[in-house]
Amino acid sequence: MAAVSSGTAVVERAYCGRALVATCNYAAGQVVLEEQPLLLINQSRQECSHCVALEECSGLDANMWANYFACDQLKPPTLEQVMSLCAPLHSCKAEKWRKQAKKSEREIHTLLPSFDLDRFLLINLIFSFNGFDCQAFVAPVDGLASPCAEERAVASKSSGLFITSCMMSHSCSPNVSCHWQVRADRPRCEVMQGVLVVRAIRDIKVGDELLHSYMGSAFMLMPAAERQRRLQMAYEFQCGCQRCEAAHDDMLIFHCLNSHCSGSFCMSSDRKRAATRCSKCGVDVPDEQAQQMARKDMELAAELRSMPAPFGARASRRVLSLSPLHPQHHLTHGIAQLQFGVHADSGNVEGMLASARLAEESLASLVASPCNLLAVSLERIGGLLLQLAAGRGPASAERCRESRHFFGEALRVVQISQGQDSPRAGQLAKKLAQSIETLSDSAEIPCRRKRRRSSDTLRLSPV
Repeated sequence: MAAVSSGTAVVERAYCGRALVATCNYAAGQVVLEEQPLLLINQSRQECSHCVALEECSGLDANMWANYFACDQLKPPTLEQVMSLCAPLHSCKAEKWRKQAKKSEREIHTLLPSFDLDRFLLINLIFSFNGFDCQAFVAPVDGLASPCAEERAVASKSSGLFITSCMMSHSCSPNVSCHWQVRADRPRCEVMQGVLVVRAIRDIKVGDELLHSYMGSAFMLMPAAERQRRLQMAYEFQCGCQRCEAAHDDMLIFHCLNSHCSGSFCMSSDRKRAATRCSKCGVDVPDEQAQQMARKDMELAAELRSMPAPFGARASRRVLSLSPLHPQHHLTHGIAQLQFGVHADSGNVEGMLASARLAEESLASLVASPCNLLAVSLERIGGLLLQLAAGRGPASAERCRESRHFFGEALRVVQISQGQDSPRAGQLAKKLAQSIETLSDSAEIPCRRKRRRSSDTLRLSPV
């Protein structure tokens, strides 16, 4: 199960223990590491009735019981590698699980006489602190005595353990993406029929640490304090990446209080003061006014949380009346998604396009770390523009050209983060071709290839 890479090395860091660094240069989009899993566990609860029964009697998740049973089936060499992974036995999470199991220990032993609490905790701490989300086909394994042997071959979300990839540290501004890639040369129902592909999403130099987001793309749109809170709950550490250590919080961004200025300022993570001057006029923001904006931030967050689902007519009007505090403010993406849904329900394509554009603008912090969330946003705009480009004439042709641009940018993001040969890239390539064909059909004048300007391209920040 060794990783396929000659361009990485494990090093010791004082602040995080073991870390993975690059031993050669990588360009954005280049594969850094490919690795097969030591162990891959199906996470579809309905697949194992015994795991569900244990969850019901103990209050401990069925997936945790699936992890426990799976490790019992491992051969010694693989089991030793799994057990060597990080598992903080004195963590808050371990204590919480231990107390929960102790409450129903008698019932657990009735269903599972051989239950070993310490082993159960160790295995699930390993998965909790080292596991990667994967997609795999799971099949029955002949000859296993495990209660999970009743599972049928299905496509499902799985959790995988990887001996090398788990050494990567977290960052709220990652330089690699991790993508589960199905191996076409393996049988459809073989459990380990894929590989984890680690790909550079911006240029990486020799000695740079390989960093990925433990919590996904949407997590990176949250304010620093919220990111720290969630990381503490899930992994019990404080992030020390460049974004989190900065004096200002780039997701607590507001318009300049001068109505004649188009600039913006950012607040400190504690929301008590302005941490930057206005980006345009350079004026300092008084603490009193900064705290006023912080109150507006909290009021808007409360308003979003209070929105009923599904929306009635009154709630729809409330959604459409919401005004973002800044296009790149941390709540803007949520507002844009809600407004998009309202417009979609009423069939207002122009409104959907306006909301999609706002959502794309709110993802500015992800431009330096291209990801699927950004690609989906760009693709959505391209699709709506193509939908509105009916008929012939200059207006229709212009929308087709713009659609081609957004599909092209979405394709480029996917090629960087998932690879040029990925199924997602193939889908976007077809949509790009469709937009080009529509442009040719809709233009009254001969279709000339638009010359690409540097301003049309999504810019990636250097490392």
